[in-house]
Amino acid sequence: MKAGYMDRNQYFEEIYSSYHDKIYHFIYFKIYDAQIAEDLTNDVFLAAYKNLNRYDADKSFITTWLYAIACNRLKNYYKSSGRKQEYSIENWHEKYEDADMANDSMLERQEWRILLLEALLQLPERNRKIVLMKYYDNMTSKEIGQKLDLSPGNVRIILKRSLELMKKELKVIDDGGRQNGGTV
Repeated sequence: MKAGYMDRNQYFEEIYSSYHDKIYHFIYFKIYDAQIAEDLTNDVFLAAYKNLNRYDADKSFITTWLYAIACNRLKNYYKSSGRKQEYSIENWHEKYEDADMANDSMLERQEWRILLLEALLQLPERNRKIVLMKYYDNMTSKEIGQKLDLSPGNVRIILKRSLELMKKELKVIDDGGRQNGGTV
């Protein structure tokens, strides 16, 4: 958080209104229980509020920080409940056969977003930041290099290695039981 930008409560309200639904959907599509997803989402934002003074926008994007908190809350939930993590589209269809929103392409896109996020979170912070700057903010290697004090060539190398690591992570997940493969 930049000093003097806005007060803590106003800054948090902006974060909450911008990211609440995204975090909720991320959690919901992991556990498929609306009440628990809402509770965990509230926990994420409570933790974010309590630790807002620790967040440094120069070190990571707010989305990375929030998703990391969400992943930690999910891990704690799985540990405490004894449930296993479920990623299967089939499980979602069984639970919500009659729901309007249970169409295959939407489910597959959502599942891939979750898997990509998990692969992204496995990267070191600098690499994750470069991937997000390139594909989320559509920055060039030169722009990223200027912002992070790296040469454009170094940015391209880090980006290539990061994508290879993500691809390996997705391959491990794919080999671990995904029904439909995809490409990165």
